[in-house]
Amino acid sequence: MEHISAAIIAVCDFLMSFLVISTCVVFFWRGSWGVLDLYLYPSNVELSSWICFAYGNFVMILTGLLQKYTSRIKKFKNVVVYFVLSRVYIYIIATASVAQWRGIWNLQDHYTGKTWQSAISSFVIGASVICCLRCVKTIMAASPLMVSHDTDSAKLFRITGRLGSKARCSPWFVADMVMTPLLVHTFVVVFWRGLWTLMNIYLYPGEDTLSGLFSLVASLALAFPTLICQHIIVPFVKNHSNKNRICVVLLLNLYLVMASCLPVAHWRGIWILQDALLIPENKQFSVWVSHTLGFLGGVLVLSAKSIPVLGCLLDSSIGKDDRPLISIAYFKQMRDNICYQKNVKCSNDLDDKDVVSKENTENNNKPIEFTFITHL
Repeated sequence: MEHISAAIIAVCDFLMSFLVISTCVVFFWRGSWGVLDLYLYPSNVELSSWICFAYGNFVMILTGLLQKYTSRIKKFKNVVVYFVLSRVYIYIIATASVAQWRGIWNLQDHYTGKTWQSAISSFVIGASVICCLRCVKTIMAASPLMVSHDTDSAKLFRITGRLGSKARCSPWFVADMVMTPLLVHTFVVVFWRGLWTLMNIYLYPGEDTLSGLFSLVASLALAFPTLICQHIIVPFVKNHSNKNRICVVLLLNLYLVMASCLPVAHWRGIWILQDALLIPENKQFSVWVSHTLGFLGGVLVLSAKSIPVLGCLLDSSIGKDDRPLISIAYFKQMRDNICYQKNVKCSNDLDDKDVVSKENTENNNKPIEFTFITHL
Protein backbone atom coordinates (compact mmCIF):
# COMPACT_ATOMS: atom_id res chain seq x y z
CA MET A 1 0.00 0.00 0.00
CA GLU A 2 2.85 2.39 0.76
CA HIS A 3 4.31 1.92 -2.72
CA ILE A 4 0.91 2.54 -4.31
CA SER A 5 0.37 5.65 -2.20
CA ALA A 6 3.84 6.97 -3.08
CA ALA A 7 3.19 6.33 -6.79
CA ILE A 8 -0.12 8.18 -6.66
CA ILE A 9 1.50 11.15 -4.92
CA ALA A 10 4.33 11.17 -7.49
CA VAL A 11 1.84 11.24 -10.38
CA CYS A 12 -0.16 14.03 -8.71
CA ASP A 13 3.03 16.01 -8.12
CA PHE A 14 3.99 15.61 -11.78
CA LEU A 15 0.59 16.79 -13.02
CA MET A 16 0.56 19.67 -10.54
CA SER A 17 4.00 20.86 -11.56
CA PHE A 18 3.77 20.39 -15.33
CA LEU A 19 0.14 21.38 -15.89
CA VAL A 20 -0.90 23.78 -13.13
CA ILE A 21 2.04 25.56 -11.50
CA SER A 22 4.09 25.95 -14.68
CA THR A 23 1.04 27.29 -16.51
CA CYS A 24 0.49 29.93 -13.81
CA VAL A 25 4.17 30.89 -13.91
CA VAL A 26 4.27 31.28 -17.70
CA PHE A 27 0.95 33.14 -17.68
CA PHE A 28 2.41 35.73 -15.31
CA TRP A 29 5.65 36.08 -17.27
CA ARG A 30 3.95 36.38 -20.63
CA GLY A 31 1.43 38.89 -19.26
CA SER A 32 4.01 41.01 -17.44
CA TRP A 33 6.33 40.98 -20.47
CA GLY A 34 3.44 42.03 -22.70
CA VAL A 35 2.43 44.86 -20.35
CA LEU A 36 5.97 46.24 -20.50
CA ASP A 37 5.91 45.94 -24.31
CA LEU A 38 2.71 47.96 -24.46
CA TYR A 39 3.36 50.72 -21.94
CA LEU A 40 7.13 51.20 -21.48
CA TYR A 41 8.28 53.26 -24.47
CA PRO A 42 6.79 50.92 -27.09
CA SER A 43 8.23 53.01 -29.92
CA ASN A 44 11.80 52.86 -28.53
CA VAL A 45 12.73 49.23 -27.84
CA GLU A 46 16.34 50.07 -26.95
CA LEU A 47 15.43 52.61 -24.27
CA SER A 48 12.67 50.37 -22.92
CA SER A 49 15.09 47.46 -22.63
CA TRP A 50 17.75 49.49 -20.85
CA ILE A 51 15.20 50.76 -18.35
CA CYS A 52 14.04 47.19 -17.68
CA PHE A 53 17.63 46.04 -17.30
CA ALA A 54 18.45 48.79 -14.80
CA TYR A 55 15.22 48.48 -12.81
CA GLY A 56 15.27 44.69 -12.69
CA ASN A 57 18.88 44.43 -11.53
CA PHE A 58 18.43 47.24 -9.01
CA VAL A 59 15.47 45.51 -7.34
CA MET A 60 17.11 42.08 -7.42
CA ILE A 61 20.33 43.41 -5.88
CA LEU A 62 18.43 45.44 -3.28
CA THR A 63 16.23 42.46 -2.38
CA GLY A 64 19.29 40.32 -1.85
CA LEU A 65 21.03 42.91 0.31
CA LEU A 66 17.93 43.51 2.46
CA GLN A 67 16.85 39.88 2.87
CA LYS A 68 17.79 39.94 6.54
CA TYR A 69 15.19 42.68 7.05
CA THR A 70 12.50 41.45 4.66
CA SER A 71 12.61 38.08 6.43
CA ARG A 72 11.14 39.81 9.48
CA ILE A 73 7.79 39.68 7.70
CA LYS A 74 7.45 36.06 8.84
CA LYS A 75 7.48 37.23 12.47
CA PHE A 76 4.02 38.79 12.12
CA LYS A 77 1.64 36.70 14.20
CA ASN A 78 -1.41 38.00 12.35
CA VAL A 79 -1.95 35.52 9.52
CA VAL A 80 -3.69 38.03 7.25
CA VAL A 81 -0.95 40.64 7.61
CA TYR A 82 1.76 38.04 6.97
CA PHE A 83 -0.08 36.65 3.94
CA VAL A 84 -0.59 40.06 2.32
CA LEU A 85 2.94 41.36 2.97
CA SER A 86 4.62 38.16 1.83
CA ARG A 87 2.60 38.07 -1.41
CA VAL A 88 3.32 41.73 -2.09
CA TYR A 89 7.00 40.92 -1.60
CA ILE A 90 6.76 38.03 -4.09
CA TYR A 91 4.90 40.21 -6.59
CA ILE A 92 7.57 42.92 -6.46
CA ILE A 93 10.47 40.55 -7.02
CA ALA A 94 8.49 38.65 -9.69
CA THR A 95 7.87 41.79 -11.75
CA ALA A 96 11.50 42.85 -11.28
CA SER A 97 12.64 39.42 -12.45
CA VAL A 98 10.54 39.73 -15.61
CA ALA A 99 11.92 43.22 -16.23
CA GLN A 100 15.50 42.02 -15.78
CA TRP A 101 15.04 39.16 -18.24
CA ARG A 102 13.19 41.33 -20.76
CA GLY A 103 15.95 43.91 -20.68
CA ILE A 104 18.76 41.39 -21.27
CA TRP A 105 16.76 39.46 -23.87
CA ASN A 106 15.67 42.45 -25.93
CA LEU A 107 19.09 44.08 -25.82
CA GLN A 108 20.57 40.93 -27.34
CA ASP A 109 17.91 40.93 -30.04
CA HIS A 110 18.52 44.62 -30.71
CA TYR A 111 22.31 44.49 -30.96
CA THR A 112 22.89 41.01 -32.41
CA GLY A 113 19.67 40.36 -34.33
CA LYS A 114 17.45 37.28 -34.37
CA THR A 115 19.50 35.19 -36.78
CA TRP A 116 20.55 31.57 -36.31
CA GLN A 117 24.15 32.71 -35.87
CA SER A 118 23.14 34.98 -33.01
CA ALA A 119 21.00 32.25 -31.44
CA ILE A 120 23.71 29.59 -31.55
CA SER A 121 26.30 32.04 -30.19
CA SER A 122 23.95 32.97 -27.37
CA PHE A 123 23.27 29.33 -26.51
CA VAL A 124 26.94 28.29 -26.56
CA ILE A 125 28.22 31.34 -24.67
CA GLY A 126 25.50 31.10 -22.04
CA ALA A 127 26.07 27.39 -21.45
CA SER A 128 29.87 27.77 -21.41
CA VAL A 129 29.97 30.63 -18.91
CA ILE A 130 27.45 29.01 -16.57
CA CYS A 131 29.37 25.73 -16.72
CA CYS A 132 32.58 27.58 -15.82
CA LEU A 133 30.78 29.25 -12.91
CA ARG A 134 29.61 25.80 -11.78
CA CYS A 135 25.97 26.81 -11.43
CA VAL A 136 24.28 25.08 -14.37
CA LYS A 137 21.57 23.97 -11.98
CA THR A 138 20.42 27.60 -11.91
CA ILE A 139 19.43 27.35 -15.60
CA MET A 140 17.30 24.32 -14.83
CA ALA A 141 15.79 25.79 -11.65
CA ALA A 142 12.55 26.90 -13.24
CA SER A 143 9.07 25.50 -13.31
CA PRO A 144 8.18 22.73 -14.06
CA LEU A 145 11.46 21.18 -12.84
CA MET A 146 11.61 23.25 -9.67
CA VAL A 147 8.64 24.00 -7.42
CA SER A 148 8.88 26.52 -4.58
CA HIS A 149 6.33 26.48 -1.78
CA ASP A 150 4.93 29.58 -0.13
CA THR A 151 4.30 27.53 3.03
CA ASP A 152 8.04 27.20 3.56
CA SER A 153 8.52 30.48 5.41
CA ALA A 154 12.13 29.61 6.25
CA LYS A 155 13.08 29.82 2.54
CA LEU A 156 10.49 32.33 1.36
CA PHE A 157 12.74 35.35 1.90
CA ARG A 158 16.12 33.64 1.49
CA ILE A 159 18.22 34.53 -1.57
CA THR A 160 21.38 32.55 -2.21
CA GLY A 161 24.42 33.85 -4.06
CA ARG A 162 27.15 32.35 -6.20
CA LEU A 163 29.77 32.95 -3.51
CA GLY A 164 27.67 31.24 -0.85
CA SER A 165 27.93 34.11 1.60
CA LYS A 166 25.69 34.51 4.63
CA ALA A 167 23.35 37.47 5.05
CA ARG A 168 25.49 39.84 7.06
CA CYS A 169 27.01 43.29 6.72
CA SER A 170 30.25 42.44 4.93
CA PRO A 171 31.92 43.32 1.61
CA TRP A 172 31.87 39.63 0.61
CA PHE A 173 28.08 39.45 1.03
CA VAL A 174 27.57 42.70 -0.90
CA ALA A 175 29.78 41.44 -3.72
CA ASP A 176 27.85 38.17 -3.78
CA MET A 177 24.44 39.86 -4.02
CA VAL A 178 25.70 42.17 -6.80
CA MET A 179 27.54 39.49 -8.74
CA THR A 180 24.69 36.96 -8.84
CA PRO A 181 22.08 39.07 -10.71
CA LEU A 182 24.57 40.89 -12.95
CA LEU A 183 26.66 37.88 -13.94
CA VAL A 184 24.88 34.59 -13.25
CA HIS A 185 21.35 35.68 -14.15
CA THR A 186 22.58 37.48 -17.26
CA PHE A 187 24.13 34.36 -18.75
CA VAL A 188 21.15 32.25 -17.73
CA VAL A 189 19.03 34.58 -19.87
CA VAL A 190 21.62 34.36 -22.66
CA PHE A 191 21.26 30.56 -22.65
CA TRP A 192 17.45 30.66 -22.63
CA ARG A 193 17.30 33.28 -25.34
CA GLY A 194 19.61 31.32 -27.64
CA LEU A 195 17.66 28.06 -27.38
CA TRP A 196 14.28 29.84 -27.61
CA THR A 197 15.33 31.73 -30.74
CA LEU A 198 16.58 28.54 -32.39
CA MET A 199 13.16 26.99 -31.81
CA ASN A 200 11.49 30.07 -33.30
CA ILE A 201 13.63 29.77 -36.42
CA TYR A 202 13.44 26.03 -37.05
CA LEU A 203 10.31 24.73 -35.31
CA TYR A 204 7.41 25.37 -37.73
CA PRO A 205 8.13 29.09 -38.29
CA GLY A 206 5.03 31.09 -39.18
CA GLU A 207 2.66 28.51 -37.67
CA ASP A 208 2.39 29.67 -34.08
CA THR A 209 -0.22 27.20 -32.85
CA LEU A 210 1.53 24.17 -34.32
CA SER A 211 4.95 25.39 -33.18
CA GLY A 212 3.76 26.02 -29.62
CA LEU A 213 1.94 22.71 -29.44
CA PHE A 214 4.95 20.78 -30.73
CA SER A 215 7.23 22.57 -28.24
CA LEU A 216 4.90 21.69 -25.35
CA VAL A 217 4.60 18.06 -26.42
CA ALA A 218 8.39 17.81 -26.77
CA SER A 219 8.87 19.08 -23.20
CA LEU A 220 6.40 16.52 -21.86
CA ALA A 221 8.15 13.77 -23.83
CA LEU A 222 11.49 14.81 -22.31
CA ALA A 223 10.06 14.84 -18.79
CA PHE A 224 10.19 11.10 -18.10
CA PRO A 225 13.80 10.46 -19.18
CA THR A 226 14.93 13.65 -17.44
CA LEU A 227 13.33 12.63 -14.15
CA ILE A 228 14.61 9.06 -14.40
CA CYS A 229 18.18 10.02 -15.28
CA GLN A 230 18.58 12.10 -12.14
CA HIS A 231 18.50 8.85 -10.13
CA ILE A 232 21.46 7.66 -12.20
CA ILE A 233 23.55 10.82 -12.32
CA VAL A 234 23.30 11.71 -8.60
CA PRO A 235 24.69 8.37 -7.29
CA PHE A 236 27.40 8.61 -9.93
CA VAL A 237 28.40 12.05 -8.64
CA LYS A 238 28.26 10.87 -5.01
CA ASN A 239 30.54 7.93 -5.75
CA HIS A 240 33.91 9.23 -4.58
CA SER A 241 35.68 6.15 -5.89
CA ASN A 242 35.55 7.75 -9.35
CA LYS A 243 39.11 9.00 -9.64
CA ASN A 244 38.63 11.11 -12.72
CA ARG A 245 36.53 13.94 -11.26
CA ILE A 246 36.84 15.98 -14.46
CA CYS A 247 34.81 13.35 -16.32
CA VAL A 248 32.25 13.39 -13.51
CA VAL A 249 31.90 17.17 -13.76
CA LEU A 250 31.64 17.04 -17.56
CA LEU A 251 28.96 14.34 -17.45
CA LEU A 252 27.01 16.25 -14.81
CA ASN A 253 27.18 19.47 -16.86
CA LEU A 254 26.03 17.60 -19.97
CA TYR A 255 23.01 16.23 -18.12
CA LEU A 256 22.13 19.60 -16.58
CA VAL A 257 22.36 21.42 -19.93
CA MET A 258 20.18 18.79 -21.61
CA ALA A 259 17.69 18.93 -18.72
CA SER A 260 17.61 22.73 -18.99
CA CYS A 261 16.20 22.39 -22.51
CA LEU A 262 13.00 20.98 -21.01
CA PRO A 263 11.78 24.13 -19.16
CA VAL A 264 12.72 26.30 -22.15
CA ALA A 265 10.59 24.17 -24.49
CA HIS A 266 7.79 23.96 -21.91
CA TRP A 267 7.65 27.72 -21.35
CA ARG A 268 7.81 28.43 -25.07
CA GLY A 269 4.94 26.06 -25.79
CA ILE A 270 2.62 27.59 -23.20
CA TRP A 271 3.71 31.14 -24.12
CA ILE A 272 3.13 30.80 -27.87
CA LEU A 273 -0.18 28.99 -27.38
CA GLN A 274 -1.32 31.92 -25.26
CA ASP A 275 -0.30 34.36 -28.00
CA ALA A 276 -2.26 32.34 -30.53
CA LEU A 277 -5.35 31.40 -28.52
CA LEU A 278 -5.83 33.78 -25.56
CA ILE A 279 -7.88 36.69 -26.94
CA PRO A 280 -5.54 37.25 -29.91
CA GLU A 281 -7.74 40.05 -31.30
CA ASN A 282 -7.17 42.24 -28.22
CA LYS A 283 -3.51 42.17 -27.20
CA GLN A 284 -3.94 44.67 -24.35
CA PHE A 285 -6.73 42.73 -22.67
CA SER A 286 -4.95 39.43 -23.32
CA VAL A 287 -1.73 40.37 -21.50
CA TRP A 288 -3.58 41.82 -18.51
CA VAL A 289 -5.68 38.65 -18.20
CA SER A 290 -2.53 36.56 -18.46
CA HIS A 291 -0.71 38.68 -15.86
CA THR A 292 -3.60 38.62 -13.39
CA LEU A 293 -4.53 34.96 -13.73
CA GLY A 294 -0.90 33.90 -13.51
CA PHE A 295 -0.22 35.61 -10.20
CA LEU A 296 -3.58 34.81 -8.61
CA GLY A 297 -3.22 31.20 -9.70
CA GLY A 298 0.22 30.98 -8.14
CA VAL A 299 -1.10 32.48 -4.91
CA LEU A 300 -4.09 30.12 -4.79
CA VAL A 301 -1.95 27.01 -5.18
CA LEU A 302 0.54 28.41 -2.64
CA SER A 303 3.41 28.37 -5.12
CA ALA A 304 3.77 32.03 -6.07
CA LYS A 305 7.47 31.82 -5.06
CA SER A 306 7.94 29.67 -8.18
CA ILE A 307 7.32 32.74 -10.37
CA PRO A 308 10.49 34.83 -9.82
CA VAL A 309 14.02 33.72 -10.68
CA LEU A 310 16.05 34.24 -7.53
CA GLY A 311 19.47 33.39 -6.22
CA CYS A 312 21.90 30.81 -7.47
CA LEU A 313 22.08 27.03 -7.15
CA LEU A 314 25.57 25.55 -7.05
CA ASP A 315 26.45 22.35 -8.89
CA SER A 316 28.88 21.49 -6.10
CA SER A 317 25.93 20.90 -3.75
CA ILE A 318 24.64 18.01 -5.89
CA GLY A 319 25.16 14.67 -4.21
CA LYS A 320 26.13 16.11 -0.82
CA ASP A 321 22.75 15.53 0.78
CA ASP A 322 19.62 13.44 0.27
CA ARG A 323 17.72 16.18 -1.56
CA PRO A 324 16.68 15.34 -5.13
CA LEU A 325 18.31 17.09 -8.06
CA ILE A 326 14.91 17.92 -9.54
CA SER A 327 12.31 19.03 -7.01
CA ILE A 328 8.72 18.72 -8.23
CA ALA A 329 7.28 17.44 -4.94
CA TYR A 330 4.16 19.46 -4.19
CA PHE A 331 1.66 17.63 -2.01
CA LYS A 332 4.20 15.80 0.14
CA GLN A 333 6.35 18.91 0.58
CA MET A 334 3.29 21.01 1.35
CA ARG A 335 2.29 18.59 4.09
CA ASP A 336 5.81 18.52 5.51
CA ASN A 337 6.03 22.33 5.53
CA ILE A 338 2.70 22.70 7.32
CA CYS A 339 3.68 20.07 9.90
CA TYR A 340 7.00 21.84 10.41
CA GLN A 341 5.31 25.19 10.97
CA LYS A 342 2.93 23.61 13.48
CA ASN A 343 5.81 21.99 15.35
CA VAL A 344 7.69 25.29 15.49
CA LYS A 345 4.59 27.07 16.75
CA CYS A 346 3.96 24.39 19.38
CA SER A 347 7.56 24.54 20.58
CA ASN A 348 7.36 28.33 20.80
CA ASP A 349 4.12 28.09 22.77
CA LEU A 350 5.71 25.58 25.14
CA ASP A 351 8.69 27.86 25.58
CA ASP A 352 6.36 30.75 26.41
CA LYS A 353 4.51 28.58 28.90
CA ASP A 354 7.80 27.53 30.48
CA VAL A 355 8.80 31.18 30.84
CA VAL A 356 5.47 32.08 32.46
CA SER A 357 5.68 29.04 34.74
CA LYS A 358 9.21 29.98 35.72
CA GLU A 359 8.15 33.54 36.50
CA ASN A 360 5.23 32.32 38.59
CA THR A 361 7.52 29.96 40.50
CA GLU A 362 9.97 32.77 41.17
CA ASN A 363 7.15 35.03 42.35
CA ASN A 364 5.85 32.33 44.67
CA ASN A 365 9.30 31.83 46.16
CA LYS A 366 9.77 35.52 46.88
CA PRO A 367 9.48 36.80 50.46
CA ILE A 368 5.95 37.72 51.49
CA GLU A 369 6.90 41.31 52.30
CA PHE A 370 8.39 41.92 48.84
CA THR A 371 5.42 40.34 47.06
CA PHE A 372 2.98 42.39 49.13
CA ILE A 373 4.79 45.63 48.42
CA THR A 374 4.95 45.04 44.68
CA HIS A 375 1.21 44.43 44.48
CA LEU A 376 0.23 47.66 46.20
